[in-house]
Amino acid sequence: SKDGRYLVGLARNKQTNSILGFLLDTKKNLTSVIDNNNLNKYKTQNSGLPNSKINAISIDGQGNKWIGTYRGLAKFDGVNWTVYNTSNSGLPSDTILAISIDVQGSKWIGTYGGGLAKFDGVSWTVYNTSNSGLPYNSVYAIAIDGQGNKWIGTDGGGLAKFDGVSWTVYNASNSGLPSDGVLALAIDGQGNKWIGTGLGGGLAVYREGGVILDVLREMRR
Repeated sequence: SKDGRYLVGLARNKQTNSILGFLLDTKKNLTSVIDNNNLNKYKTQNSGLPNSKINAISIDGQGNKWIGTYRGLAKFDGVNWTVYNTSNSGLPSDTILAISIDVQGSKWIGTYGGGLAKFDGVSWTVYNTSNSGLPYNSVYAIAIDGQGNKWIGTDGGGLAKFDGVSWTVYNASNSGLPSDGVLALAIDGQGNKWIGTGLGGGLAVYREGGVILDVLREMRR
């Protein structure tokens, strides 16, 4: 926008069918939430947000907003705020980089340096390089496919697939992944994994079965 703010993401509230837009300023402070034509502004000064720098947002089936900040995870039900951090929960790090919600409603939370956390509303489970097949403890992206597999992008260990029991890791050494810094993930209707990488690696697309596809060809399909 003309005042220096930029739209960082869009999400649909399934309960109200409204579209939410999230505006950040140049320092990644959350300045506004646009709910269709209604503009609401939330910051630490006027809400229960623990920090105004927002890295991730996801909305559950009940319309609750789950917001990842540099000082923990916030849940906002439209009226009340609940904050989860390393002091009052099983969260392994207060820097939240990614949030994804599975069909059971469990929140999968990527953190900086603390690995991957799962929160089912009651219990916390933490996966890290010491107790699981997670290849790196900084998790920047999470996507869940139609079979419930979690695809986890790490900043240094490549891409991991977790089926609930077993881990499979794809990196620049054992696959066609162009960089071990995976910063963004999306899964299309055909099940292809679109992978945004850092360190100049660009965009890759993966079709399970072992083939890294040509991105331009895939986009023309």
